[in-house]
Amino acid sequence: MPESNGQVFAVNYGPLYPCLNLVTGLTEYRTFDVTVPFNDPVLGSSYSFKVEEVLVYRNPTFRSIIVTYLDVGIVNTVWTLTCSEDNQTVSTQVQTKQLGNAIPTYRLMAQRIDFVLTGQLIQLSVSRPPNGGPLAIAKVVIGLDVEKETTL
Repeated sequence: MPESNGQVFAVNYGPLYPCLNLVTGLTEYRTFDVTVPFNDPVLGSSYSFKVEEVLVYRNPTFRSIIVTYLDVGIVNTVWTLTCSEDNQTVSTQVQTKQLGNAIPTYRLMAQRIDFVLTGQLIQLSVSRPPNGGPLAIAKVVIGLDVEKETTL
């Protein structure tokens, strides 16, 4: 007999969660179907990585990012790279990228996204539009160049 969790097969579902139905005002018990990747058709999602300070008093040039993700289907993403410069201006560059395959492989894959942006205090953000597909990021690596130190 398969494992059971309140008449719901535990192999396919997690625990039941009490939720408030905003239309009826009643409490319902719901579960998450873990066999279907998450893709909210109404609300988009976004994530901002921490601000990175590469080297003090240097201006690195950011060339690309390499994102490692779990292929759970096609997903449309918008990558935003923001940095500040010495004259207190903020520079932003945006790249749109489609990740994943029509038939999910459920394997880790990597994709390079090219940027060219010079400045300090870099911050990377990623967003997924509503119904943009399921996004599962494992790792992001930023590729950059830093000018050599000169002696006075």
